[in-house]
Amino acid sequence: MRKKVMVGFLCVSVLFGGVGVYAGTIINQYTTNRGTTATVEREDIHKNRIGLEVNGKTVKTDSWYANGVTYIPLREVSNLLGATIDYNQATQSAKIHSAGQPAPAPAPSATTQTINKVTVTINKVVQDADSLKIYVTYVNNSSKEIRPAEGLSRIVANGTQYDYDLNFNFERYYDKDVPKASDSLEPGVTAQSVIFFKPVSSNTINIVLGAEYEDYRFNNIPVQK
Repeated sequence: MRKKVMVGFLCVSVLFGGVGVYAGTIINQYTTNRGTTATVEREDIHKNRIGLEVNGKTVKTDSWYANGVTYIPLREVSNLLGATIDYNQATQSAKIHSAGQPAPAPAPSATTQTINKVTVTINKVVQDADSLKIYVTYVNNSSKEIRPAEGLSRIVANGTQYDYDLNFNFERYYDKDVPKASDSLEPGVTAQSVIFFKPVSSNTINIVLGAEYEDYRFNNIPVQK
């Protein structure tokens, strides 16, 4: 007898590429990239025994039935329910983002980078009604003089790039109690600086800073507001 499975609150077992997890005789075991144990099991499996309806509409997709449980490919289920799925081959794991629920914000990259013994650190990013301020520390551990190229700084917010504005910055640091790194830093010198941009609506930004002809890139850096 062909059964119809109504998908409302759907509880479905995970199936990747036609391979599922069944309660049967174990014929092989192996360790996944996550450090957990996976099993290969022998089982009486019925393909396409179970029909599927989603919100009253018949759906054509393969299904597998074993021991009273119906298995459907995870990506198919996600698509049918309007969700998205990201499969990580390296860790053999999947992330599902439900429809109507925002995906989690990407994790920020490291806030310190070192290239050729020159270290650049984003200490914090703060925004008020006047400006967005990037607090930076430069450390020159090389054996030569280096030049921070703050005039080449830029940020990306909501897909829009904003370049360094000389006049906008000059008005905010000149003759004021604001840290400003020198145009050149001798070996062994640590210097702090604040770089100003106009306010943005995004809660995270990507930052590109320059020092000694190298780009230092920082992604998904939170903006304190």
